[in-house]
Amino acid sequence: MNVTEYHETSHARERDMNPANVAAVAELLSRVEALLQRPTDVRETVLSVGSLQLDLVTRTVSRNGRTINLLPREFRLLAYLMRRQGQLVTRAMLFREVWKYKFVPESNLVDVHIGRLRRKIDRSEKAPMIYSIRGQGFVLHAPANTRPPREIAADA
Repeated sequence: MNVTEYHETSHARERDMNPANVAAVAELLSRVEALLQRPTDVRETVLSVGSLQLDLVTRTVSRNGRTINLLPREFRLLAYLMRRQGQLVTRAMLFREVWKYKFVPESNLVDVHIGRLRRKIDRSEKAPMIYSIRGQGFVLHAPANTRPPREIAADA
């Protein structure tokens, strides 16, 4: 080993043993260890709202035993709504979380996708699940024997 090679190797060792690098690796290892110690049942793999089932692992959707074929965006949209069942979800929230837009465009894109999702989910079912609240957004609501709250009105 000549002087230049020795010099280059010693700089590499110093860089690798830099306290910032060591601290970063230690932090990473502790985070991985914490993740490995979590119980495996912490993450839900199947979302359910009433008779509607969405399996996040197999990426399948069914309602009353009927399989529903969804496009990838429709699947993400439905999963988002199911995680927030009974809550008002605005168009801005959907653009931000489902489409990953950093702005809210003047577009009917959300309405078009909600309409497609409604047709697929509510087809041949008596009670709709996705309701529009005019000027505000949408609510996914499990149908019951009773009518939905007055402030929630389904689009025809």
